[in-house]
Amino acid sequence: MEIDNKYIDHLRTYYTTILSQIITNDGRYLLAVVKNRKLAVFSVGKYLKEFHRDAELISNNNHQDGGDNNSISNLFSQQNQRQHLQSINVFPMERMTSLCSIQTTTKTFESDSQYRFIVGGVGRLKAFRLSMQNLDECEEEWMIKLPSDSTMINSLTMAGENKIVAGCGDSNIYMFDRETQQQTAKFSGHHDYIHSLKCLNNNLSSPLLYSCGEDGKILSWDYRSPGKPILSLEPFHNPELRRIQYGKWIGSIDVTDNNEWIVCGGGPKLSLWHLRSGKCAQILDTPGVIYSNRFIADNSKIMAAGTANQVIIWHLNDPTNPNYIDSSINTIYSIDYHHYDKFNYDLYTFAGDSHQIEVCKNAKFIDWKLYVS
Repeated sequence: MEIDNKYIDHLRTYYTTILSQIITNDGRYLLAVVKNRKLAVFSVGKYLKEFHRDAELISNNNHQDGGDNNSISNLFSQQNQRQHLQSINVFPMERMTSLCSIQTTTKTFESDSQYRFIVGGVGRLKAFRLSMQNLDECEEEWMIKLPSDSTMINSLTMAGENKIVAGCGDSNIYMFDRETQQQTAKFSGHHDYIHSLKCLNNNLSSPLLYSCGEDGKILSWDYRSPGKPILSLEPFHNPELRRIQYGKWIGSIDVTDNNEWIVCGGGPKLSLWHLRSGKCAQILDTPGVIYSNRFIADNSKIMAAGTANQVIIWHLNDPTNPNYIDSSINTIYSIDYHHYDKFNYDLYTFAGDSHQIEVCKNAKFIDWKLYVS
């Protein structure tokens, strides 16, 4: 019996996993690493311009006509019709696990009319250039090989503008020089594979790198002088955080810009820690495990997601009353956001074990979805 290829392609979309995704620093595009060895590119900026153009037209008409609820209804009808946006391009690649942008002093993603980003995989990481004028071209610029061809890169970040940091499955963290592609440092302190990294670049007098892993540890390093970690936290040792059924692993961390607070989630309950004292300050209970969490809204809120079909938001001044965003994604692995000065709001994106990337522009509900074709 011969099976129609169209049926296979349709079925494949329901077995898609998006491991990592980023919004470009200018807010125009979203890039997503798909587990079946594809890189998908979406034009989120174009949609936002269309939405606000429609909203402005309706606002002007309502002002002239004295208001019309049907116009507002038509706007949402139009929005729903185009909320399922397909990727504008999909590039086949080798096995990929992580993604990050190359930072610049201008704080914009583009450089010489091109986007540059780094993709982590198994045994190597690669830098690519995507042309703004022709989004059909994605050119590899260089490649760095890890000490072992079997080592998987689970997390990527930038330390300043020229240092690339990779958290790997061999329990080590490697630092490479962007210009020479040479390894400059190796951080060894974890006893199992690394899940997440966070680098603070705002304080040049004390540049810090934070890491967490399957061993349940959170470690802090001065990345200028590799050696022993300068701080170690182990949330699973706190009986109030321990959840034996989920394990001790820490899957995600984020740190405030002033290096005062760290939030961490995984098997133990999501928790907020004061870094200088090393004490747990707040427990933020979740119904499932957490794979992604971060500070948002100028560090006044915490957003987290994992296995519970929900994105949860806590206000730090009122952590007992969280807000919930219902999600159709069973397990969310990645959260990203971008602040649009022109529209004066943040755009949030959620991705995981689904061919959909959910987009939220009001932190209350999912507004529209991107579909990996």
